[in-house]
Amino acid sequence: LISFFVQQSSEPRADTSKVYTFEFLQHLFNFQTFSVELGNMLGSVELEEILDGQPLQIMAAAGDEPLWSFDVWHECLWQQAKAHEEQRCRKQ
Repeated sequence: LISFFVQQSSEPRADTSKVYTFEFLQHLFNFQTFSVELGNMLGSVELEEILDGQPLQIMAAAGDEPLWSFDVWHECLWQQAKAHEEQRCRKQ
């Protein structure tokens, strides 16, 4: 993927002579409480309040081309998501 950006290739590809590392920061997410744990100084951030009924979206892309994408839902989002959907249906 790095070579894609450096060489401006038209398609993503990896150079097998290089070592690629990725950090997903999954150690910061508490999926049971659906929060991000930012340590003693910053505390815990509840994702329910931030996402407003939307799923947590995780994706990777090469330029404008998505490589993969998925949504992470938690039961705490259900009521807000349901309310947004009902409101959207009433407007139609």
